[in-house]
Amino acid sequence: MWLRAGVWRLRRPLLVGVRALIVRDGAVLLIRHRHGLRPWALPGGGVERYERMEEAARREAHEETGAIVRTDWLLGSTTALAMVSAITSRYSFARR
Repeated sequence: MWLRAGVWRLRRPLLVGVRALIVRDGAVLLIRHRHGLRPWALPGGGVERYERMEEAARREAHEETGAIVRTDWLLGSTTALAMVSAITSRYSFARR
């Protein structure tokens, strides 16, 4: 356990994630989490190795909502540093 934590502190891997903004008839689709500070969020999750971000956004939206979506364009991306484990995350947004 301590070895894994040490490797993570040294390497600080880049974790890439996506969120999908799904709009239909002017309404935005949100998912509800059972816990956490913000129970409502856009569907999304991690990008698998060698997976394109557009594919990940579609896959995550389908896994979490059952909706089959298409990605029209990239709305934006951000980089954030998590305070606890010092992991960098990137989020991109896709629109239906």
